[in-house]
Amino acid sequence: MESFLQSEPFYSGRDLYYLTAKVDMSSQEKIFYCACLRANKYRYNYGRQANRTLSEIKIPSLDSVPEWVRHANIAAADNISKSLIDEVLELDLSALKPFKYEDIFEIDRGRGPRKKELNGVGKYPFVSASEFNNGVTSKTDHAPMHQAGVISVVRNGNSVANAFYQDKPFCSTEDVHIFTPKFNMNKYVALFLCALIKKERYRYSYGRKWGIARMKESLIYLPVDGDSAPDWLFMERYIKTLQFSASI
Repeated sequence: MESFLQSEPFYSGRDLYYLTAKVDMSSQEKIFYCACLRANKYRYNYGRQANRTLSEIKIPSLDSVPEWVRHANIAAADNISKSLIDEVLELDLSALKPFKYEDIFEIDRGRGPRKKELNGVGKYPFVSASEFNNGVTSKTDHAPMHQAGVISVVRNGNSVANAFYQDKPFCSTEDVHIFTPKFNMNKYVALFLCALIKKERYRYSYGRKWGIARMKESLIYLPVDGDSAPDWLFMERYIKTLQFSASI
């Protein structure tokens, strides 16, 4: 049920259907219907393919499409996939060196108001144990307990080890630990580190939490420079060569 608007003539394999609008329809409306079709993905799997029942799926009528869809500026996404640096950098995994987390971060427990005190309104992000939306699950007017420019890391549950760069002052639950860098960290380096931190999630669960003591002793493997120190400049440049980096 992955669905996409094809704006140019194309060839295809046999494992898909193509849908042609029977009435005039804008590109915005077609993209909206792609989202509607994807929302039915849960109905199908290898044992139940989206073939004979595809034509019976119910979708919103054209006159019920939200007005904001028709006014969406889809041209704004034309260059979204560009990279900041037109270069290819090889990441040699065999050359990565281990560092303790406590050697590169100050690690503290998350702080903020109780969840029951929140109503979703406020000027500051509230970060909790989530793997979506940069970990932000609500808003608050409570004075921010954590500064911008840090990484939030979930310590337990299904979202353990989810790591996000926080670019604004924020509050959080105690299920999130705050990694404050002991070096000059920008958002590109932070995203490189977040990707590595997330790789740790297979080690932990509800029965084995990633608490502060374990975090401090855990190892993170990083590219190094000629002095065997973390090569922060390489990490920054590597992220900037990736597709979509111009949109960070």
